[in-house]
Amino acid sequence: MIGIIFLLLFQNHPQTELNKLRDSYLIPLRLEPFYLDKGETYLNLSIINIRLNNLEEALREANLAENYGRIDESRYLKGVIYYLLGDKETAILHFKKINKWKYTYFLQQMIEFSPLKKDTLLTIKIIPDSLRFYLVFYESDTISIKNLIRSLELPFWQRHLGEGYLAYKSGKYKEALNLFLESYKEKPYDYTGVCIIASEYWLGKVDSLLSFQKNYSIISPLAIYLKAEVLYEKDSLDLAMDLFLSDTNSPYRIHSLYGAAWCKYRLEKYRESVDLFQKFLDIYKEGELRQFALYRIARSLLKQGKTESIDYFEKIVKEYPDSPLIDDTYLLLGKIHLLLNHLDEATTWFMLLVSEYPNSRWISYSYEYLATIYTQKNEFRVALHYYSSILELEDISEGLIDEVRYRIEEIKWKMGKYPTRLNMLKEFIRLYPESPRTPSLLLRVGDYYKAAARYERAVYYFRKVINDYPGYEEVDEAIFSLGKVYLAMGQTEKSIKLLEEALHRKDEKREEIHFELAEIYYNMEELENAIAHYREISSFSLQPYALYQIGSIYFELGLFREARIPLAQIIDKFPDSKYFGSAYLLLSRTYLREGSLEEAISIVDQGINKLSGKKKTELLIIKARIYCQMHKEEGMEVYLKSAEMMGEDINGAIKILEDGLKCAKHLNATEKIEYFQNLIEVLETHDESD
Repeated sequence: MIGIIFLLLFQNHPQTELNKLRDSYLIPLRLEPFYLDKGETYLNLSIINIRLNNLEEALREANLAENYGRIDESRYLKGVIYYLLGDKETAILHFKKINKWKYTYFLQQMIEFSPLKKDTLLTIKIIPDSLRFYLVFYESDTISIKNLIRSLELPFWQRHLGEGYLAYKSGKYKEALNLFLESYKEKPYDYTGVCIIASEYWLGKVDSLLSFQKNYSIISPLAIYLKAEVLYEKDSLDLAMDLFLSDTNSPYRIHSLYGAAWCKYRLEKYRESVDLFQKFLDIYKEGELRQFALYRIARSLLKQGKTESIDYFEKIVKEYPDSPLIDDTYLLLGKIHLLLNHLDEATTWFMLLVSEYPNSRWISYSYEYLATIYTQKNEFRVALHYYSSILELEDISEGLIDEVRYRIEEIKWKMGKYPTRLNMLKEFIRLYPESPRTPSLLLRVGDYYKAAARYERAVYYFRKVINDYPGYEEVDEAIFSLGKVYLAMGQTEKSIKLLEEALHRKDEKREEIHFELAEIYYNMEELENAIAHYREISSFSLQPYALYQIGSIYFELGLFREARIPLAQIIDKFPDSKYFGSAYLLLSRTYLREGSLEEAISIVDQGINKLSGKKKTELLIIKARIYCQMHKEEGMEVYLKSAEMMGEDINGAIKILEDGLKCAKHLNATEKIEYFQNLIEVLETHDESD
């Protein structure tokens, strides 16, 4: 439809180009590919021939277009052709057959079409009031709209629609909505529904808009766009994005691209956001939204850690020097260069912000970054100047004030006012006891004293957190730390009491607290309590140790079956743990203690196949001992193999051979007794220089 209007209005088209254009339609038509829309092709050929003044050929092609389903477009073209042929009556008959509102585009262009423009009476005669009514939507001022509505005889639904549109154009959205609703009740046309949706949008009735669109399934590019906007405002970003992206060729496509790009940005899909904003810029060559799109591209790149963001920020500075985003842009350019350690460039951008936008909301942050830069340069007096300047500003957040105060004391320490950082921390605590960071600084001071084994001082600072700042989260840490200090001081009962209290307060350290309590109870030989706390340990790093401890406790208590359960867990779940080999050793010993020698050998063999080094050697020794206990001579061979695996450890090899000698004597193996004695003698007289 738009193509027809475009070609008809393009009156200065050179004849040679029109002939080329006609050929471009004729050639595919002759080839007759299956996908060709012949109706549209004949319409375009008819329009070209109108331009070439081949009116008879144009009429034939318009009739062919009608045969292929392009009925209303064909009627319009035939009306134009007959009018140009001088047959006004026939032209009027064809024009009058066009009675659907969507062809108002044709009517508007028909009025502007030069041969008809001068013939006002013909125009009025051609267009009935019910169709002329739609020309109100092409008027820009409310007076023209009002006069046109008054001059027409209309049914109630059209009059309500027209008056609603007049109210809408006047900014009276509530009145417009009521009139549109009346019109929709009488004739539920989609375009009236679009007007309802638009009014509800401007009135902020987002839920009503979504409900109306859902109930009546209004299909319109504007309705879809407004629904997407509403969903965006309601944070239904995925749904909004799908609707924005569904718009491929409507008048709202540009804004839909912009909306979809914003959705991607808010969904933290920054790479896709950049692509959509760039597509928007490729289409939207001029206008205010360009600067905002450039800004969001820059922010998206920044979120991805890409330094190309600098180019886009600088583009905003160059192309939009009066942009409302300039102070933001200066700040971010400064921050990027600061992160890249480009201190001079960063200083330049922060200074520009301070000098050009002294009332910007980012001034305090610029001062803070400048102070950071001069601190890095060891220009402490300049840094102090900028930190002090922040404290002179109004409406500064408490958090920033606290940060500045701390940095000022830190710079004083760097300038030599305080002999140590510890002194600086203690002075800050004295000066600003109400600071939200004071409890954490008290913990740090306590940790310093704990590390230096000055436990009484550590107790003082941890107690101060607990007593003076009962509502702060640092109290939990203080209780835990105090419990560990008392443990180091040998005050076990106090330690247990505090750690048990911390256990019920500090979820993120529960496992660490369970570990400390388990170790305390184990050392106190309160084994039942130790096992209870070891069982609460489940992290990959600590659980193998906890399971091994449980197995060891049960083994010491003679509960061999119970011991096997945690040891088997280590073998099954933690093959890379340093307790893997120890688990095999202890597991085999549980069977030995029960006298189950065959089962012990089975466990030992499993371990030997999976282990290497020292643990494997230890398992071989156990296997040798079992064989000797079973009066099997293979035990002596295993002793020899074990000794061989000791490598350069001569003393270790001698010890194993001595066990082998005992086994040989136990079995009365005379030759082996002599063999073991000779080996031991050789090793005992071994000289490293040999």
